[in-house]
Amino acid sequence: MGGWFSVFDHGTPEVAVFEKGNKTEKEESIRGCLKPHNKQLTTSEFTINSLPEGYQEDDIYELVNYIADFTVRISVNFSSKKRLNFWQQAKVQFQGNNRGERHSGSGRIADVYQDTNEIKTCLCSNCINGTKNNAPKEIWTVVVFTATHVVFDDSEARRSECKLFYDTKDGMFKQLNVSKCRWRNVAHLTYSASSLLGHQVVL
Repeated sequence: MGGWFSVFDHGTPEVAVFEKGNKTEKEESIRGCLKPHNKQLTTSEFTINSLPEGYQEDDIYELVNYIADFTVRISVNFSSKKRLNFWQQAKVQFQGNNRGERHSGSGRIADVYQDTNEIKTCLCSNCINGTKNNAPKEIWTVVVFTATHVVFDDSEARRSECKLFYDTKDGMFKQLNVSKCRWRNVAHLTYSASSLLGHQVVL
């Protein structure tokens, strides 16, 4: 990574853009992805023998599993009007700026905590829209880091969903609604951090 005033080599950042229809996010993501998926495994299929020779060690295997557990899938149901058209000082199109289209990307859990000094009202969309009882309750905050081209600003964060433990054969996962975008680095388009408020989140 470069310093604060460096021009970053962004490589090939990606988001999966979903078409209207009945296909699931996973099916559409694989169909539209340019990467080879012939050796793709779910976390339940991953074993120590899946690692390359020379890396088949218990500590490396455990590390990969821990990283997978902290990886989340973020589904963004709104494109901000403030999204850029191009990357900084470049003619490379900024992804995810097609109005009316959903897109998704990945992120990682950076922190989980509970503020015991105050009783919070949950800010997730279910509680705000009245689909759940919004009485004071035990609230945990999950902080997720992702790329700015996945979640650009607060307007997108509030219309996003975050799935934990999503890469399993049985399709079971935990879902949290994103409450806000805490900060973002628009100048260099590197990372943004979003807060998720969940009821009795167990990680």
